Amino acid sequence: MDRDYCNDMNEPWKTKPDLVKEDGSKWWVHESLTEYAPSNMTAWHVERDGKRTLVLMKGDNIIFEDRQLREVVCRIDVLGMATGFEEL
Repeated sequence: MDRDYCNDMNEPWKTKPDLVKEDGSKWWVHESLTEYAPSNMTAWHVERDGKRTLVLMKGDNIIFEDRQLREVVCRIDVLGMATGFEEL
């Protein structure tokens, strides 16, 4: 069984968010996952309505969201394979 990455982590939830949206959701850049993702995407830790997830974004569009780190990494790999690892 997969561990729930978002609840197992203590960080960044105890730090000041990089972004707080109008709906009250809190966003922290996931630096290492952003480095792994294609250069036109950003990965975020997100807390909204007490729920924590990982979000992969391209510009203002959510490409993928999940609570499992492995699922987000796999999605990045699939997107890369589908595009020949070119910019998406």
